[in-house]
Amino acid sequence: MQNCSYSGQGDWSKTPGRITIGVVSFESRMLSTLTRKLPVNVMARLVSVLFFCLLGIVPAYGQSPPLSERMASTAMTALYRDPARNESGIPARWTYDFGVVLEGVEGVWYRTGNGKYFNHLKQGLDRFVNADGTIRTYQLEDYNLDNIRLGRSLLLLYKVTGDEKYHKAASLLRAQLKTQPRTSDGGFWHKKIYPSQMWLDGLYMAEPFYAEYAAVFHEEAAFDDIAQQFILMERHSADERAAFELLRAKARSTNRSVVDLAQAVLDGHSLLPNTNGD
Repeated sequence: MQNCSYSGQGDWSKTPGRITIGVVSFESRMLSTLTRKLPVNVMARLVSVLFFCLLGIVPAYGQSPPLSERMASTAMTALYRDPARNESGIPARWTYDFGVVLEGVEGVWYRTGNGKYFNHLKQGLDRFVNADGTIRTYQLEDYNLDNIRLGRSLLLLYKVTGDEKYHKAASLLRAQLKTQPRTSDGGFWHKKIYPSQMWLDGLYMAEPFYAEYAAVFHEEAAFDDIAQQFILMERHSADERAAFELLRAKARSTNRSVVDLAQAVLDGHSLLPNTNGD
């Protein structure tokens, strides 16, 4: 990642590099059609996946922005609509799919150095995070792992700005994990309303944040617990033959759980310390 500087007033700067991977021709009206026809949570995940796939693509014609930037523009202006505020780009409630989209916007910010992407991310979370670190519309007592996903964006804002309210908000999510109900062998329930159920996408929602928080705030003992969540899922989800058949069938139907598991492994594994041979 290239170095970035922040003046404290939204003035971001760096010298971005551009890498041409291929030639892309894409009509922006297709994005508008997608946002009208797909459910918000599905569109949010699609936008984020495309962000990461297309970050380095530069069009071969004129000065049209790369597709990743055009996708980000759609996400920032048309993906969510808050009727109460008559605004787009930020949802009305604290929701996991907003965290997925913000990670895509973050990737475009890293690539371009354009402060408008960071500012959108910050403005989005500032809509929810109060000065004392409490989070509007979030309820710890729901014990819903989906609510943890936005925590990585909180950590980004804390590391970049140093504003303590983001630390407090991230610590609130960490407090949820400390008391999250668990199965008899230690796996997180996905939600309080689903007793004793571990879900594949629970790994994606919680473990990357858990690992990053532990790395930032030196909770070395937490990494064993993080690894254990993956171990328990592998141990109890399916045997090897059944797992192969399941993955093949799910891949054919583009099942979300398979994508969630793969992304959880990628995000979480890169944050684990390289200190244990297991």
